[in-house]
Amino acid sequence: MRKMKTHTKVILSVFSALLVLLILASAVLWSVLSAYEATRSKYVAEEVFERYFVNYDFAGFLKAADPDYRPLETDENINSIIKNYYEGRKLGFLRLDSEDDTEEKYAVIADSRQIAYFILKQSGKTARYGFKYYELSGGEVQFPQYKKVTALVPAGYTLRLNGNTVDRSFVTESGIRHKSCDYVLEPAMGITYEKYSVMGIFEETVLTAFSADGSEVAVDFDIVEGIYKASVKYDDVLMGQYKDRCLSAARAYAKYMTNDGTLEELAEYLDKNKPIYKKIKGVDLNWIPVHTGHKITNEQASEFYRYSDEVFSCRVNLTVTLSRPDYSDHKENIDVIFYLHRSGDQYLIYDIVTNS
Repeated sequence: MRKMKTHTKVILSVFSALLVLLILASAVLWSVLSAYEATRSKYVAEEVFERYFVNYDFAGFLKAADPDYRPLETDENINSIIKNYYEGRKLGFLRLDSEDDTEEKYAVIADSRQIAYFILKQSGKTARYGFKYYELSGGEVQFPQYKKVTALVPAGYTLRLNGNTVDRSFVTESGIRHKSCDYVLEPAMGITYEKYSVMGIFEETVLTAFSADGSEVAVDFDIVEGIYKASVKYDDVLMGQYKDRCLSAARAYAKYMTNDGTLEELAEYLDKNKPIYKKIKGVDLNWIPVHTGHKITNEQASEFYRYSDEVFSCRVNLTVTLSRPDYSDHKENIDVIFYLHRSGDQYLIYDIVTNS
C-alpha cells in the first residue's frame, strides 16, 4: 500500500478538526437554543390560560395573580357566576404591547371581547446561559359585575358587606384624620377613620356600618372620590341637653355678624380666654349691607358629637334675612361647627369652624 501523501494527511487532519469543532458548536448551539426555548414566555402564557381560563378557575387566577387578594365570597360562588356568564363562548388569548422589557402582558378574549388580562414577569429563576424564566405576576378579571369596594369607617366601628362582617385584615390604612382632629382640645381626640379595601365583589354591593354600641349608621357613596363613607354616631343625649343653648349661641353669633347684636350678648357663650374671642372681636363688619329689618329662619342644631366628658361639637344652620325698604332682601346662610368645652358648670364655645 502506498503511503498517504503528507499534504493529504494535513487536509484530512484539518477536516477532522473542523468536523469536531462543528459538532461541538452544534451541540453548544443546540444547548443554548434548548435553554432559550424552555424559558420562552409563551409556554407560561399557555399554561396560565389553560389552567385558569379554559378550566374556569377564575378564583384561582385572582389568588395567583395577587398574593394579597382576599375575597369575601367562596371560590365556588366566584367561579360559578363567571362561568355562567361566559360558558359557551370561544376563548383565546393574545399578547399585548408592554412598555417594560422584563414583562409581557396578555389579554384573554371571549368571542372577540376582552374579559381579563394577565402579566408575566421575568423571575429570579434562571436557566443555563442566563436565560430567565417567566412567572405570573399580576392580572385582573374584567367581568361586568366584578368590583373593588373601598370604604372609610370611623375607628372602632364594624363594616358589613352584603351581610358579611369585613374583618380587620381588609384594613389598608388607619389613623385617617377627620377635620375635627385640628380643633379638639387635648387630651380629647378627634375622629379618625380606617380604610377598608375589598377586591372581587361579584354581587350587588350593600354596605352597612355599626358603631361600638351596635347602632347602625348611614353609609353613603362619594361619587367624586369613588369611595363609601360611613357616618359617625351622633349623641342624642347631648342634643337634648344643649340644643337650645347652641341655637341661642347661633342667634347671637348671627346677630353680631350682621351688626344687629352686641359682642357682649355673644360673649355669654364664648370662652374669653381662647383665641376665638379675640378673633370674633376683630372681625371687620363694614361689608354688611345697610338694612332696617333682620329675620332669622331655618334654625337647626344637629350632629352633636362627644369627644370626652369635657369636649363636644355640634353643627348649627340658620338663614339671616336682611331687609330694607325699596331694596331686595339680602340673605346669609350660616353653617358652622361649634366646638365647646366645659368651663365650670357650663360649656363655652372655644372655636367656630365654617362647615364645608
